[in-house]
Amino acid sequence: MRKSELIYLFLVFIILSLIYSTDFFQMPPGHQSVIYFGGTEDYILYRIRNTELNFIEDIQTYSGFNYGVPVEPPEFTVYRSQTGFYGSILKYIQSLFSFPPEAFLRGTRIVFSAILAAILAGLALSIQKIYGWIASLIFAVLCACTYWLIGPSKHLIWFYFILFLPFVYSIYVYPRVVEGKLSLRKFLLGLFIIFILEFLRGYTYITCLSLSAAIPVVYHRLKHKDFKQLLSEGLLIGLVSFLAYVLVLGIHYLQLRHSFGNHPEAINFLLDKALFRIQGESAGSISLRDLFLGWARIPFFYLPSQLTDRIPQVVKNLLPLNMIRTLYFMFGLNLTVTLLFSFRFKKNESIEESWQTRLEELVVIAFTCAASLLASWSWFPAKGHMIAHPHMNGIMFVIPFALTLYFYTGVLVQFLVAWHSQRIQ
Repeated sequence: MRKSELIYLFLVFIILSLIYSTDFFQMPPGHQSVIYFGGTEDYILYRIRNTELNFIEDIQTYSGFNYGVPVEPPEFTVYRSQTGFYGSILKYIQSLFSFPPEAFLRGTRIVFSAILAAILAGLALSIQKIYGWIASLIFAVLCACTYWLIGPSKHLIWFYFILFLPFVYSIYVYPRVVEGKLSLRKFLLGLFIIFILEFLRGYTYITCLSLSAAIPVVYHRLKHKDFKQLLSEGLLIGLVSFLAYVLVLGIHYLQLRHSFGNHPEAINFLLDKALFRIQGESAGSISLRDLFLGWARIPFFYLPSQLTDRIPQVVKNLLPLNMIRTLYFMFGLNLTVTLLFSFRFKKNESIEESWQTRLEELVVIAFTCAASLLASWSWFPAKGHMIAHPHMNGIMFVIPFALTLYFYTGVLVQFLVAWHSQRIQ
């Protein structure tokens, strides 16, 4: 790694860490987010602050589930719809080293923000090495201004950085399968372990997260025009995801059986939760079309008031465009420009082969971005969850669609700048 690349990686990491841990410099690092509420943290806060129980006593008393201050409704006392696995890890670390609870909570939030920043900084550097500085900087800036990265990055229930692991693992490891340096079996085994770690965190957005691991496969197989491999490997990733899900569901069932004391209640709890996520209380009265159109208006990008107060009013009038539908607009614009260049290159046979190759790469990225959009949309059928969680569901658009779109946008702009520079020489 060159010195300039190392400096760049460090700067992106530091800037993203500061932005994520402080809600864009609006609070001291380590505090709860002031802009994001995506499920209460009280389950974790109470568990860490309850120093009367050590880790073993905690597990014995609550079966490993997250639990919170006993208030109305009583269901809040124990949160059984997830395994509580990562809450148990935090409790174990805090109990093992006898960290002061408040200092431990603040430090954990800072670490969570830093890990996510490191993941995205690493992706930015990888883009820079392959595609150039402009593509990388655009990716990094968009990541720095994304509400659904800033707010949840430090959330103690979410363990947010874990959501990115299947996607990032596939980005870096799958190319070795294509090059013949790693067997597909070993790649799938690693992915199986990551899916287990993912689902132990919770079941929310599991379709998006599972499909995110297939997006790099789409990119590489489209690039090599190997559609048969794309289909077979995509199905294998789906199978591996399903097996990991079944395993975690089995672990969850054993917890519930221990907690409830019998088999029927444990099974009924899982079935009730599954039906609620699909149907909810009012999901039947809302069509998928209305749900889809409603979510197009959810805010997506974010700048603090210290910056927006200085923006001229004429620009502020455009701020309502700061919504998920903006992503659709960005994708549509990128796709239009890519298609225009495709038609232009097809009509002009004198275009150098190197530019033809770069354009073919853009077309592959465009199709990959379309696949990532379908992956993000895959959670829409869970209407019960979608309707009940407007404060969380923008997350499904980050992984994998937004990150793929940011990459596509950066590479396209890099291409346009290089094309313009070549034209004026």
